[in-house]
Amino acid sequence: GPDGYVWGRDFLERHPAPGPRPLVMEKQWYSFMLWGRLAYDPSLPDAHFERALAARHPKASSRHLFRALQGASQVMPLTTRFFWGDIDLKWYPEACLSHPRSKGFYTVRHFMEGSSMPGAEVLNIRDWRARLVASKPMGQTTPLEIANALDGAVTGTFASLKTLREAARKDSELQKAVNDCEALAWLGRYYASKIRGACALALFDGNGDAARHDDALRHLGDALSHWKQYAAIRDAHYVPALYNRVGHVDVTALTEKAAADLDLARNWKPGTLKDNGKRSVSERGFRP
Repeated sequence: GPDGYVWGRDFLERHPAPGPRPLVMEKQWYSFMLWGRLAYDPSLPDAHFERALAARHPKASSRHLFRALQGASQVMPLTTRFFWGDIDLKWYPEACLSHPRSKGFYTVRHFMEGSSMPGAEVLNIRDWRARLVASKPMGQTTPLEIANALDGAVTGTFASLKTLREAARKDSELQKAVNDCEALAWLGRYYASKIRGACALALFDGNGDAARHDDALRHLGDALSHWKQYAAIRDAHYVPALYNRVGHVDVTALTEKAAADLDLARNWKPGTLKDNGKRSVSERGFRP
């Protein structure tokens, strides 16, 4: 939104077309249309928006474009339900980042120690582990279910993108949408693998099982691979930038931080993760 981000001329594109840069509001026409029309009439069917996409991109499959956008758009809300920052300087999911005076780049340890979004009915990793060890019913969405949902969303996105690439070659705006969806899909896979790695490491922390340690390293290795794919696509089209809330963001440079999760997990000692049962003041304040 405009709080900390200006809906003026685009300032992120690495290779802008000749002439004045487009307004952010022009670039995000579909997002603004969704908010406006669904706020007025939330019963509008998907077909309504598929027709709008077909009018904008007549050479592309509107059904697949709708599905690609829909799947990619699930990455942020799914991840944020699991890993919560109550104000924007604490959580910038596009880079797994917070302000340097908060936590900076969120590591796998932060994922194990973090809390889920209040009211979302999602277990954090410590509560999930406690219920698992005690053989208690989960009762809420588990971290691994969030990871599976992320994988499901981005798998659908990747499948839809295959049918859009030919049309995108002759439609520059569509090509940008394809690039963005692909980047977000890789980011979704990063978070899915990182969540699985954090869960496995939390189990290793609890019982010292070497197999769980191996699982954690495998998932975090996958996460690093996905991050590299995300950074390559994102930074091929957008420049690093200074943001009002979290400071300077350079996704490619953050690859070093993503890789450090493997060292952190490799050297993890069982019994390190503590849980006193307390949650943040902000979380308690959000509870009904």
